[in-house]
Amino acid sequence: MAHVGDSPIYLIRKKQICQLTEDHSRVAILLASGQITYQESLDHLDSNILTKSLDSKPRLSDGYVQDFSRF
Repeated sequence: MAHVGDSPIYLIRKKQICQLTEDHSRVAILLASGQITYQESLDHLDSNILTKSLDSKPRLSDGYVQDFSRF
């Protein structure tokens, strides 16, 4: 599985939904750090700013790729 930007991956099992990945966006960082509320995130001005993307990098830096070890 792979995802990038603000397109998360979900696991649906036994009528439960679990988000497996974190959004790669400025708003997701602000929300996770407690700088904004969920309600504020819905119409935040920076909602279009991505923090990770695929580009022409020959090598990805450490920590760039998220694994599913916690699941």
